Amino acid sequence: METLGDRQRALFSAFLTEPTLARLQTLLLELSEKQRCDLLALLSVSSNQATNFPRPTRTESASPSTNTQNVNQIKQQTVESQRELEAHEAAGTAPDQFSSSMPAGVALTVTPQIIDGQLFFHYTLENQSKDTLLTDILRLRLFDRVGNRLAFKINRASRDGYIGRLETSGVEYGLIGIDVDEEVLVLEWKLVIQGSGAPQLLRMEVQIP
Repeated sequence: METLGDRQRALFSAFLTEPTLARLQTLLLELSEKQRCDLLALLSVSSNQATNFPRPTRTESASPSTNTQNVNQIKQQTVESQRELEAHEAAGTAPDQFSSSMPAGVALTVTPQIIDGQLFFHYTLENQSKDTLLTDILRLRLFDRVGNRLAFKINRASRDGYIGRLETSGVEYGLIGIDVDEEVLVLEWKLVIQGSGAPQLLRMEVQIP
């Protein structure tokens, strides 16, 4: 990571001592965009070895049983995503021709970065609408340019402490890791309006540096 200032080092040490979402959010607000990408990449690598990414809650600490539940939840999401990918490939289906689409009241920024040969997307998703949006990770898709669906890993957090739900003015941010060598990828996310169940299709073409 880039050289940290005194306050950044103090916040980073505090997060390592007590890895809660609240401390992570405080640290991320003090970092530059590149520093945030590097930190999330580091957390992603660490989680592959021993998954201990803090679950977003409104409390400052989590019990050992809660951490165990987090590990099981992440493993379950990974298995479900892989099963969906395998089913998609077995069916031999291809998505429609891609075109960028951004629902009204939704702002998405994606910054691609290659770290040690690994492609990462650092993203920020902001809900500027009056509706609460559900951001189900199983509705997130990545495709190559010809429409082949790609496997990925993800670590994410939200400003208000909830994952999978964005209230008005809510912001979600995270890091997506993809093992692929492509010049262009397509990100597609089917958001859902809470209550009505109305879908909001978000689609973006990302140029890889």
